[in-house]
Amino acid sequence: VKWATAASGNTAVGCALNRSTDLSVSNGTITQITFDGELFDTDTMHSTSTNTERITIPAGQGGYYLWTVKCTWDTSSTGTRQFIPFKNGTRQGGGGGPKGFV
Repeated sequence: VKWATAASGNTAVGCALNRSTDLSVSNGTITQITFDGELFDTDTMHSTSTNTERITIPAGQGGYYLWTVKCTWDTSSTGTRQFIPFKNGTRQGGGGGPKGFV
């Protein structure tokens, strides 16, 4: 094994976001999750001051991106809890799981 510099264009890009406080969501309401912290952000995909609910893929970096979500719901015997991704304001899935999208 020999260490070498990665070839140009083969560098991973992405971001990992978090919230520092709990989010209260009313029953039956679709609520955008705002993020006030970043674990990392390689290419300015997220802002912690403007449109904090968005991740924007930079021009020229389109393709396939892997996203994962980890959240904790309060215990309740009523209602349904789900995470629904949106792309450009259009619902991409939810309920039975997200649909594929690029």
